[in-house]
Amino acid sequence: MATLKQITYVKKQYPDAKVTIYYMDIRAMGKHEDFYNKVQEYDITMIKGKPSEIKEDAESKDVIVLSENQITQEITELKYDMVVLATGMAPATAAAQIPAAAAYDVDGFVVNSSDAPGIYGAGCVAKPGDVASSVQGATAAVIKAIQSTVRG
Repeated sequence: MATLKQITYVKKQYPDAKVTIYYMDIRAMGKHEDFYNKVQEYDITMIKGKPSEIKEDAESKDVIVLSENQITQEITELKYDMVVLATGMAPATAAAQIPAAAAYDVDGFVVNSSDAPGIYGAGCVAKPGDVASSVQGATAAVIKAIQSTVRG
């Protein structure tokens, strides 16, 4: 979603800019789907595939991106003036777990589990998300904590 938002900034300032997105998946369900469709109205190219190599053309100084388009199964080698790399989100708990007996998923996000009562993940330690969903998750964690205190 952050990448899609950045595209709107570029296209508003430079309407003729040619934008290509290489993606593994687009997580624009629910309330984000309208925004995703709006971004599609801009003249952008989307390639489902992960760049395998990025190199510089020695003569033109263009940036060359090599990738396999997973939909067409074509190997692409496209030249660009500029490449911007968008990073994914990983929780801090993937590298260093919290000092308590908490449950984690395969990516290191804290999972609310009955095996770890009283520990509730919220915000980006529980799942990747924007500010609004982080606030909602934090509110839910507080309510669960209050409920567990009342029951205990």
